Amino acid sequence: MTLSHGGLAALIPTDLKVGDAVELYFSLPYPVAHVLAEAVVRGRDGYRYGFEFVRLNPSDQRMIDAACDSLLP
Repeated sequence: MTLSHGGLAALIPTDLKVGDAVELYFSLPYPVAHVLAEAVVRGRDGYRYGFEFVRLNPSDQRMIDAACDSLLP
């Protein structure tokens, strides 16, 4: 999984189409947390999908921001 402030990319063995709305449930390593996010498929290459978050509660957004910021050099 590749995470950014506004979405993520992941290998998922299923057939989704660009524009599909999905719910993503995933874990963050730091801070250790689980996130449930509404997202839209924005890109696809085989089973590698790019998702844009379209609805996050503020606490989940803060955790995602902290996780992304912790990965900066």
